[in-house]
Amino acid sequence: KMMGGLTDITYTVTNSFHPVWKIPFHLPHIYNNCTAPTPACNLNITTVAQNVYEELDKLDTGFTYVSAHEIRAKMKSRQAVEVAAGITNANFNQTDGASLCARINELAYQYALKNAGSR
Repeated sequence: KMMGGLTDITYTVTNSFHPVWKIPFHLPHIYNNCTAPTPACNLNITTVAQNVYEELDKLDTGFTYVSAHEIRAKMKSRQAVEVAAGITNANFNQTDGASLCARINELAYQYALKNAGSR
């Protein structure tokens, strides 16, 4: 909902794990459109993510952590979501702006801190 920005519609979001640098393959996609951003609107969206692991992990030596240290992501723009929801005059500079990705990253970080176990 944070990326889409519309709270009156429903999002069905599926994430695919693929290398995000492989283009034109594995791009995020919005599979349907709505005529208006109403509660009857349900957008079917895919995102793409790639876990990045420590280089030493490839050797499986046990000397380094085994979890990803970075998750790269590709999502559709807020403008694209609004257009798919029926807002045909959505303007990228107004919908996405310079700080939207930073705000999403901050919320993701706060979520991780809140939900992570103790050390």
